[in-house]
Amino acid sequence: MPDALRPSQMRTVHEEAAMLPEVTTRLSASYKEVDLPIRLLAGSEDGIVDTNAHSVRLHRELAHSTLQLIPRCGHMVHHAAPKEVARAIVSVSQSAGPTRPACIGVPRHWLDIDGSTTVHLASGGAPHREAEGGLQRHLVMH
Repeated sequence: MPDALRPSQMRTVHEEAAMLPEVTTRLSASYKEVDLPIRLLAGSEDGIVDTNAHSVRLHRELAHSTLQLIPRCGHMVHHAAPKEVARAIVSVSQSAGPTRPACIGVPRHWLDIDGSTTVHLASGGAPHREAEGGLQRHLVMH
């Protein structure tokens, strides 16, 4: 839990919360255009996000989605059920066919990952990772 209280993490959470209403409104208008397989995992006991109001509704709006409710699980599904998350990732990767980059116009300037690695968005919107020592590698978002 101490990592959650780092200034960089708190700054990131604040920035994401500030942009969430605008971004979700913009992205939700594109849901019917999504033609990729999507696996949604949600905790049945999520106390942060209302599973029915958000996960179930999102599943109904995304034509190519499946929804798996993880019993007795809260908000942090990836921590509570990592094997289920891994299976979902493998399932999507096997059913997606050839990969293609997803470019979504989300205004993002940086994301501090671990205090030594920062993800920046270049002017064209393509993310790159800058690690200590100035090493840069391009990230592909799918």
